Amino acid sequence: MMQLLRFRRKAPMLYGFLLPLLTMLATGVGAQAQCPVAASCTPGPASNSGAGSIGMGILNVTLGTINNSTNGVQDGYKDYSCTLGTNLTVGANYALSVTTNPNADENVRVWIDLNNDGSFNATSELVFSSDSKRLHTGTLRMPLTTTLNTKLRMRVAADYFAAPVPGPCTTPQFSQTEDYAVTALANTAAPAVEFVADQTLTCSGCVQFTDQSQNAPTSWLWNFGDG
Repeated sequence: MMQLLRFRRKAPMLYGFLLPLLTMLATGVGAQAQCPVAASCTPGPASNSGAGSIGMGILNVTLGTINNSTNGVQDGYKDYSCTLGTNLTVGANYALSVTTNPNADENVRVWIDLNNDGSFNATSELVFSSDSKRLHTGTLRMPLTTTLNTKLRMRVAADYFAAPVPGPCTTPQFSQTEDYAVTALANTAAPAVEFVADQTLTCSGCVQFTDQSQNAPTSWLWNFGDG
């Protein structure tokens, strides 16, 4: 009597191999999506061999939801852009604080890759500067032309006040550089106009106004009340 033999192909082994592989690939793609575009340049650690003994460096950066305390110059260049970021609305003012060495003054510069091209323009993408201080505080504002809804690289650089002013791609002599991420969001709030004058009473002098308006107004109507 003839017997019909049936064979069943076992797929669990192949499935068991593919599932971790697919999971790993999916995780890798997700991780890449959480990072800004890679920078075209990376500063090195402090070039001066005595930098560590001086205790220079960035000790804290605070902006929006970022509040990161670090070890300073001994960390060298640090890229936190894949793990530390914040959302900023264009045209709005945000308080920025950078704490550096408490024993000596430093200069600080902050750039954001506003057009998301992977490079920092030393002038047009400079969003904050502070000289000869140990606690650097001020206001940061994202311009209307910023690329929206995308993680952008923010670079914070510091160096000793007597050293050359830090640049986005230069290696500091005594301090360090750190990268973070910011995401620019569209501004739907009504403009809030505010100007500050260096003097309020003058007959023949020159009055200098500083624009502190928020939410990106595009035009103003002046009325000084003098007819």
